[in-house]
Amino acid sequence: ILFGPHMANFAEMAVAFLAEGAAIQVQDAPALAAAVVALTRDPARAKRMGEAAATLLDRHRGATARTLDALEALL
Repeated sequence: ILFGPHMANFAEMAVAFLAEGAAIQVQDAPALAAAVVALTRDPARAKRMGEAAATLLDRHRGATARTLDALEALL
């Protein structure tokens, strides 16, 4: 996952993906190009990033259902 500097609407997830090594944040188009080239040249890193992203998503899977269950219990 590669994303730019403007992640205000998704700040929490952006931080989580960066912390897990599942993403790279770039500041501009040249940095994006460099990141793509670097990942193309290092398929093992690209694979690790993909696996880290999948693990992070798995950990958060079902969050909506859990939140709804908790709200239902309060009603």
